[in-house]
Parts: sequence; structure tokens; C-alpha cells
Amino acid sequence: MVVLATSPEIIEAQARLDHLLEQEPRDEAAICELLDALADAIPDKLHRLHLVASRAKSDAAMLREQKKQIDSAIKRAERTASRVSSFALEIVARSGGKVATPLGNYSTRTTTRIAGPADAAEWVAVGWFRVEEKPDKATAKDFLLSGGEAPPGFSIERHESIRWPR
Repeated sequence: MVVLATSPEIIEAQARLDHLLEQEPRDEAAICELLDALADAIPDKLHRLHLVASRAKSDAAMLREQKKQIDSAIKRAERTASRVSSFALEIVARSGGKVATPLGNYSTRTTTRIAGPADAAEWVAVGWFRVEEKPDKATAKDFLLSGGEAPPGFSIERHESIRWPR
């Protein structure tokens, strides 16, 4: 009796079955044995694979939620650091711009940054702009799926995936 425990073994058995079905004369005993083994192995294997896939999806959802919580904690910590830094700046500024302590020296400093209009057209008018070219995959996909002729090097790729029972 053939025992099929792993996914590769099942896939190999299916390929062997295809090969046996194409041969003449047919080895009916080998075909029946493979069919019996596949009938026993496939439902159990699919159920187990479904459980693994469901667990992985659940883990991904849980990690996404944890990521949201971590992102929120990061923002909170950044706001706290900014608020505390502004308190320290005000204390040092009101103390004349320099404060010496046994643990270190504190002072204010001035930095610069550019401020400008939110409208990018105003930046373009004075020549201060960057152009970032990115592929527009959504537009390309819509065009090709609507029957448009694909330029050289472009095509629609189709990928099969499993649909699990609910």
C-alpha cells in the first residue's frame, strides 16, 4: 500500500497517476493503488493545509493589530519627547540660553528649514521641484484587461490560488 503523508508525495503521486493513465497497456493495479492512496491522503492533507493557512492568516491579522498598537505607542512616545524637549528649551531659553549642571551643559541652538506654499505648482514656477516617476500598475492592468494591445515587455500574468471552504 502507498502511504502519502506530505504535499510533495501527493503531488508526485498525482503526476505518477497521470503518467500511468497515458501508458498502454495500463497497469490497473498500480492505478487503483494510487487512486486509493490519493483518496485517503488528499482530504486529510487539504484539511491540515487549510488549518495551517488559517493559522498563518490569523497570525498575520494579529501582527497587523500589534503593529497598529506599536505605531500608536511610537507616536505617543514621539509626542512626549517633543513636549518634554519644548519644556527643556523654554527652561534653557529663560535661563539665558546656556545652563551648566554637574551632569552636562545645556544650550539652545538655531537651525533652519524651508517653508513654502502647499501648492506644488508654486514650487515648480520657481524651479524648485523633483519629479518621481512610478509605474501606474492599476491603469496598465485596466487597459490590458479591457482588451488593449500590450506594449512590448508588458503582459497580464495570471496566478492560481486555492479557495478554502468557510
